Amino acid sequence: MSQETINPESITTVIRTHVKPGKEQEYEEWLSGIARDCSEFSGFQGVTIFRPNDPGHLHPEYVATLSFASYDDLRRWELSPEFAEWQRRAQPLWIEPSTRDSRTGMETWFVLPGHVAVVPPPRYKMAIVAFTGAAPIILVVLPLIARFLDGYP
Repeated sequence: MSQETINPESITTVIRTHVKPGKEQEYEEWLSGIARDCSEFSGFQGVTIFRPNDPGHLHPEYVATLSFASYDDLRRWELSPEFAEWQRRAQPLWIEPSTRDSRTGMETWFVLPGHVAVVPPPRYKMAIVAFTGAAPIILVVLPLIARFLDGYP
């Protein structure tokens, strides 16, 4: 039996929540409050909130991503009394408990729902791939576009 090692790199948690009809405004206020409290924790790097595309949907889904500098920083937040209190306050607003999924590294860009994520490659390999993809655009395509647009005002 293998044991997974937690990577000390930054970690992102994706939280999906279905909000009860008529509770959207209360949930928006809850989101603002929890984001404010979360931002005061050590290692917090940011929050992004995706609101439902169809507000008239019977069960609107909100998706929030929280980023922390390390797994330990995330766990400190998740085990804090503040987080427990926010969870308690949210329960009357949910149709069902939120689902949470945490990932590190670039693999979060490529994981399909229902599939197991692979362990992210080392940072130097991700840098090589990113540079290999960006270099031709920066070194070839952009100068060609600039030459083509040179005569335009």
